[in-house]
Amino acid sequence: MSKYFKIGEVSKLKRVSIRALRFYDRVNLLKPAQVDKFTNYRYYSLEQLFQIEMIVHLRKLGVPIEDLKFLFAHDDLATWHGYLTQTMQKTVEQIESLQHSLFRTEKFISHINEIEEIKDKEGIYPLEIGERTILTRDCTFSPSAEEAIEIFQEIYRELSDRNLITTYQSGAILDLSPGENKSERKKIFMNYYASSDIVSEHAFVLPAGTYLCINHRWTDFSEKKALLIDYLKQNRLKPKIAVEEEAFLDFFGYSKPLATLQILV
Repeated sequence: MSKYFKIGEVSKLKRVSIRALRFYDRVNLLKPAQVDKFTNYRYYSLEQLFQIEMIVHLRKLGVPIEDLKFLFAHDDLATWHGYLTQTMQKTVEQIESLQHSLFRTEKFISHINEIEEIKDKEGIYPLEIGERTILTRDCTFSPSAEEAIEIFQEIYRELSDRNLITTYQSGAILDLSPGENKSERKKIFMNYYASSDIVSEHAFVLPAGTYLCINHRWTDFSEKKALLIDYLKQNRLKPKIAVEEEAFLDFFGYSKPLATLQILV
């Protein structure tokens, strides 16, 4: 029996549980080379150690039991080559998908950190903001809740169609001195992370720089905007662009979401 390995030895050698080895036996994937008829001990041959290693490896890649049974029933190289090539491609796609999800998670964490930094600030404060790429839609009116949802649904669809990464950070580009019957909000936007050139006619880049900011709630937008405009006038500062950005993400479900008015001067 020296050329055989007990199930416990195989478990330690190949770092696979005894329970898993018994399962492979039960489903007729890999039966022990010998079973002692008196003790019912299972013994595996040296050749089976490689098979066990392949099973463990392919199971980690998500290969189903039935596919493994098919492979071990076909010992020609062409079958193995074709299947392993296909499995490798699927694995590459899964890795790319996970990297995509990881990048998006990192952006969510970064966004939450940014919120934590500003949410308790009072009055007007300067804030260094990096370049932001956004998808926009024109807004020629002060949208009601239903109208705003329709606009954002259009942006959602484009984000999805183009497979763009976003934290769903939303906001508006403002006109600080709108004429009569004109909206203060010129465009509604949602952010995305550009890995290459701008991909859409609706894309726009908010420039990096030091923005003068003030936090506000829905109920005090006009009051806070007036404070910021007065500050600009008193200091003879000319705004280059004005942005209103929601500080909390939609899925948080805050009943009184915080927003920031941001003016690049």
